[in-house]
Amino acid sequence: MTTEQKIIHFMTKMQPSDCTLVDGPTTYHSTQHTHQSFASYLIAANRTSEVYKTYLVRCYDWLKLLHKNKINLQNKNK
Repeated sequence: MTTEQKIIHFMTKMQPSDCTLVDGPTTYHSTQHTHQSFASYLIAANRTSEVYKTYLVRCYDWLKLLHKNKINLQNKNK
């Protein structure tokens, strides 16, 4: 599985527990809402566009932020 495929998998098939996350001056009031929003932008973007690459990097950074703050991802099916 490529890094791109892993990002798409974690953004579309998994979800974080819902909490408020503060990262410097930025406050994410709902990690689940933010996760879903970022995932929808990524999936809607044309895969050959620069916008897609930007969203892919944003999602990668988001996943790293969740990991850094020990916010676990769970299957959406549960």
